[in-house]
Amino acid sequence: MYGQIVSGDFSLEVCFRADYTALYDQAGLMLRISEFVWIKAGIEYTDGLQHLACVVTNNLSDWSVLPLEHPPEWLYLRCTRREKAVLVQYSIDGSSWQMLRLCPFDSADVFVGMMACSPERAGLNAEFRAFHLGLPVGELHG
Repeated sequence: MYGQIVSGDFSLEVCFRADYTALYDQAGLMLRISEFVWIKAGIEYTDGLQHLACVVTNNLSDWSVLPLEHPPEWLYLRCTRREKAVLVQYSIDGSSWQMLRLCPFDSADVFVGMMACSPERAGLNAEFRAFHLGLPVGELHG
């Protein structure tokens, strides 16, 4: 994971792609307060398909997925923290955003950045562009 520590409210955006071919190949964004409190969101390969995926961990983890029958070449992803909540959004074109997840999240300093991994194989190729970290974009509810 590549990133930095952030305090307060923010929006974090990136555009990415990867060669998802093996179970659990994944790329996207991660917000990590500790090993017990974190969020990862992006594309994950499971059940023979790419899925929009988000894992929220607060001592226990959950995993939500949305199958991508026609995955885009590039995916835009945004995480926005306001006080004690995070909104995860995705976009195909970088201008029209859809909510993937809205969840509670601690307001402590957080390490944020891009992530990619392949727990079942070596050699996942992932590309990231248009990384931006700044003030929160929009509201949590539109």
